[in-house]
Amino acid sequence: MADDSVLAAVDDVVAQDSSLRPAAEVVVRWVDAAGGLDEIGLATVQRLIWYELPYKWEAPPEEIAEIVRVAGMVLKRVGEVRYAELCWSQQTRAILDAYAKSVDEGFKAFEKAFGASGVDPPDLDDFAWGDMMGMEEVDAARVTSRELEAAMVAGRFVPGRSGWKTAAREVTTKALDAVRPELLGQTYRDVILTERIGHWVYSSEGNRKLHALRSHNANSLLHPIPPPADASERLEPIRWFLETVDSDVRFTEAGYLPPVVVREAAALFDWSLGWTDRPPRGQADLEPLMEVDGMLRRIGAVRRRGKMLKLTERGRHMLDDEVVAWREVAAGFSESGWLRAVAEVFTYLLVDGERPQEDMEQVAASVLSPDWRDGEQRPDPQVVGYAWWRTRSPLEVLGGIVARGPWHAPTLRLTDFGRATMLEQIRVSATGPQLV
Repeated sequence: MADDSVLAAVDDVVAQDSSLRPAAEVVVRWVDAAGGLDEIGLATVQRLIWYELPYKWEAPPEEIAEIVRVAGMVLKRVGEVRYAELCWSQQTRAILDAYAKSVDEGFKAFEKAFGASGVDPPDLDDFAWGDMMGMEEVDAARVTSRELEAAMVAGRFVPGRSGWKTAAREVTTKALDAVRPELLGQTYRDVILTERIGHWVYSSEGNRKLHALRSHNANSLLHPIPPPADASERLEPIRWFLETVDSDVRFTEAGYLPPVVVREAAALFDWSLGWTDRPPRGQADLEPLMEVDGMLRRIGAVRRRGKMLKLTERGRHMLDDEVVAWREVAAGFSESGWLRAVAEVFTYLLVDGERPQEDMEQVAASVLSPDWRDGEQRPDPQVVGYAWWRTRSPLEVLGGIVARGPWHAPTLRLTDFGRATMLEQIRVSATGPQLV
């Protein structure tokens, strides 16, 4: 049921021009769908006039423009002058003109304007909003938008001015992490992560075996995995590589570390070629160093520029904070897609103790067969075993897994570092945003 004040405003508008009734009725339905006048904020109005009407409403551009104009008339009469002025602004006209040229052009104009408006909740270092949201996340985004708007009205920041994005992130962090009585003492961050894990478990219902494994482990993923006690020791090769890159070492023509630095790494971490006692001639000889290099490139901690490898901002943060370093390494330990799916199943099989690799290959192939194909090849135990090696190899370099028995059929056990690292990788996947 629409607010009486809105109905009175519509009656006033229609009394002046009866031809505006159809447009005014659209405004009434919009206010009602939003939950009433008290639930409307700047973000709500922007989404209506910059996205919902021109993108979703099947009507000619001139009809859309009239509805937006009438929305301004109604909003002004109910006392929302700022929102009315937005409806009549040059910015809004420019966005509607862009839609009139093409839907894609209009949508791009909307995204740009909404992102710069100050009420679009920004991503944080440890939290990203999804393209697709569950009900809890939608509610959290709505409340956060209102709190961002309130901060702007109070003069805490002005979009476009120096420092405004930092201030917007501070408001967003507070909105996500405030304890809320209506959530029974939880925070929005708590309920969003719980909701995402629920969706992640539900998404595997078509695969009975995988669903059972995820359900069994879901509760352990509700909160960030504590960094393992020996994280600093295990990450020494990571820290050394980042420090070496930061010292402006010139790489070879092939993009590798110079031999003298490679020999330093071999001596420092007791890495050998395995099949001979001679020192490595270059980086390609030393598999552990190649694993560290590949991992840091994959997670975006280092990037090649010309003949140099440089730290990225992420790499700099990792060098400054070992907890950040561990979480970044854990989040991207396995490559995406098929390799990460295999690593997930092997982690579940190893969290409770050691197991023969051959047994795990059989079980993992059985679990993954309904959902995955490695190219055109069915994921039989041999294919699964190769994919697992792509995670196991760097994990061994950092002391995350121990093998005993024959090399071709070992029994494997995760160390405390390995268990925490692999579970954190799964947690990051399970609680991450749903993207289109």
